[in-house]
Amino acid sequence: MSVYGAAQDEYKWAFLSELVRICSDEELPLVVGGDFNIIRNPSEKSNGNFNSRWPNLFNATIDVLNLKEIKMSGRQFTWASYAEIPTFEKLDRVLVSTDWELKFPLALV
Repeated sequence: MSVYGAAQDEYKWAFLSELVRICSDEELPLVVGGDFNIIRNPSEKSNGNFNSRWPNLFNATIDVLNLKEIKMSGRQFTWASYAEIPTFEKLDRVLVSTDWELKFPLALV
């Protein structure tokens, strides 16, 4: 499943709720990838302006769904602002279910 998460805070809750609903109903091994528009921790942002509200909810969602992230290689960030001094963030990622991980265990190494 590919996703494009809401960039605006007022829509993030609905996005995470829909993600839980869809993933909870799926019985097949699951891969969810795309632009989630939420970072998971301060190291995924290039400046110190960090609000933990959405990362905490996003991480809780990932935990409830028992998903694991496939580590990105090659670069640290996936998005940059157009400001004179840009902010860089990791907004894009791939998450997989335990069933998927069992079928492809080397993908998470």
